Amino acid sequence: GSSPYLRMWGLVVSAWLLARSALAAAPLDAATAQEQLVMARFFAEQLLPAVSGLMGAATGGSRDLYALEF
Repeated sequence: GSSPYLRMWGLVVSAWLLARSALAAAPLDAATAQEQLVMARFFAEQLLPAVSGLMGAATGGSRDLYALEF
């Protein structure tokens, strides 16, 4: 369905932006880069794994829903 797909998309894009931010901060300020890296790692380890759990719902289709008779 579209809702799990959008949640997956949001998680993946957020992880990408956090990683990109950490890489961009590296040449500017070591302390800021370290903080950004910690945030990106936390997100990748704690929140990003939910993407694999949403895969079935995102790709399952609506066949079962339309099998109901009202």
